[in-house]
Amino acid sequence: MEIFLLTAFVLLVGFGGIFYILPSKRQRQLSKCRLDARAFNFLVNSVSLPKVDSRPEERVSAGGKQRKPTLLCCSYTLPSYDIDPITPTWQLVRSANSVVPFKGWEFSGGLPVHVQLSNNAYWDQIRDFIQNAPPKCLAVVSDPTGVSWIGQEQISDSIENFLSRLKDNLQEFQSLNQNVIRPVEDGDD
Repeated sequence: MEIFLLTAFVLLVGFGGIFYILPSKRQRQLSKCRLDARAFNFLVNSVSLPKVDSRPEERVSAGGKQRKPTLLCCSYTLPSYDIDPITPTWQLVRSANSVVPFKGWEFSGGLPVHVQLSNNAYWDQIRDFIQNAPPKCLAVVSDPTGVSWIGQEQISDSIENFLSRLKDNLQEFQSLNQNVIRPVEDGDD
């Protein structure tokens, strides 16, 4: 009887360790999504965002040392191959307490460059972009090299639908930036 229990224990420990290191279903789904993103012309990176709305105990340790809480996220960047140095450059991060440029979002790393904060039409379209983007968006970036959606992927239907929706939104975002740089003249179609 003891040999049976000892054998069962050894097998349980051996296989338990193997099952512990195997990726979960969600991890496999995210891995596939990030690999498939290359077919949609995305550059995918892991990034750490500052946790703007962190709790006090996340900002200070029990010993009184200051911490800088961050969130590990994934960045999907749609590169711009027509690099223009006057492309609007800024980074927005989600913040519950902010109202500039609109409710729930604030600038990170300084104020925008090459687009005025008073350009309400532009910022209204950026707000609409964020509302129509896939959920769990925690930051949006615009710079001369491209536009980025940064967040934690929440894939509810299929990976292809998630990526195509994201690409459509980022392409609209890029064209919005191009219109700010080179406004469409009356009569152009």
